[in-house]
Amino acid sequence: MTEIVFFEEKYRIPWDNFLLETPASVFEHQIGWKDLIEKIFGHRGYHLLAIENGDIAGVFPIYLVDHFIFGRFLISLPYCSSTGGILYRDESIRDMLLDKSLELANQLKVDYMEIRNHREQYHGLVNKDYYWTLTCDLKPGINILWEQLNKKTRYYIRKSYQSGFEIRYTMDFLKDFHDVYAENMRDLGSPAWKYEFLESIGKTFPDKVNLITIYLKNRCVGGILLFGFKEMYSDPWASSLRRYFNLFPNYLLYWEALKLACKNGYKIYDFGRSTYNSGTFFFKKRFGGRPQPVFYQFYIPSGSKIPDVDPYNPKYLLGIKLWKMLPLFLAKRLGHTLIKGIP
Repeated sequence: MTEIVFFEEKYRIPWDNFLLETPASVFEHQIGWKDLIEKIFGHRGYHLLAIENGDIAGVFPIYLVDHFIFGRFLISLPYCSSTGGILYRDESIRDMLLDKSLELANQLKVDYMEIRNHREQYHGLVNKDYYWTLTCDLKPGINILWEQLNKKTRYYIRKSYQSGFEIRYTMDFLKDFHDVYAENMRDLGSPAWKYEFLESIGKTFPDKVNLITIYLKNRCVGGILLFGFKEMYSDPWASSLRRYFNLFPNYLLYWEALKLACKNGYKIYDFGRSTYNSGTFFFKKRFGGRPQPVFYQFYIPSGSKIPDVDPYNPKYLLGIKLWKMLPLFLAKRLGHTLIKGIP
C-alpha cells in the first residue's frame, strides 16, 4: 500500500538518502534547500513523500510563494537554475504525487502551480517553452575538453590568463562575489537577493559548495558559485563586471570551473538555464555545453493564461529601465523584496 504524506523531521535523513538512489535528483532537491528557502525567503515548503511498505518511493518538493506583486502560487523548485520536479520509482508513484499536488493547489487557492524539470512533460499540464539547460560530459578529461574547444574560444581563454587576474578558490570572498553579482544584476535591470541567501547556502552545504573569484589590483572583477552533487558540478550563478569584459573574465571563470570539476572527479558539468539562442546560450555552447529543453509546466485552477514574468514582457520594460538607474545601495536594499516573488 502506498501513502502520500507531508514531510516531517523523521524523514530528513531518509529523504536525502532517497535522492542518492535516484538518478534524476539535483542539488536543490536536498532537504537542506527547504530549510534555507523557508528561512531566507519565507516560502513554506509543502514537501510530499510517497511511502510504500515503510520506505520512501517518491518525493515532490513544493513551495508556496505569496507575493504582493506577483501573486500566490506553488513552485518546484524555486531559485533553481534548471530543474526540479517529481522523483519516483515508478510512474504510478509519480501520478499519485502529482494528483496530491493538484489537490494541494486547489486547497491553498493559488493562482497557479509551476513545475520545472528537464526530463519529462507531465500529462494534463500546460507547457511553456522558454529555457534550455546546457551540460558538458567531463569524462574525457580536461585535456580532451581543451582540444574540443574552437580556436577562438581557446584564444579568449589564453588572453584572460594574460590579463593579470589573481584567482582565488575559497568561500571566504563570498561577500565580494555578491557585490559583483548585485551590481551586474542592477545593470541588467533585475533585482538581486540579499547576501544572506548565498551565505546560508555555504553554511547549509559546506562540503558541496565552492567559489572561484578573480581579482585585478585587489578589486573583485567576477566570480562563479559552484554546487557539487553526486556526479554533477553546476554553476547556478556567475557574474563579472561589465567594464572588464575586454579582458574576458568569464572565459577564465568558466574554464577554471571546468578544471576544478575534472580535478574533483565530477562526470557532468551543468551550465544552468539560458533562453534559447541568447548570448549566454551560445557562450555556454562554446565550452562544450549540449542543450536540452527545460519544461516549465503549469496547473492553473482558473483556466486562465500562463503567467508571463519573463523580462521580455513589455509591461516590465519601464520597470527594468528605472531599475538600471537606481544607486547600487538602493538596488541591494529593495532587490530582495522583489525577487521573493520571482523564484
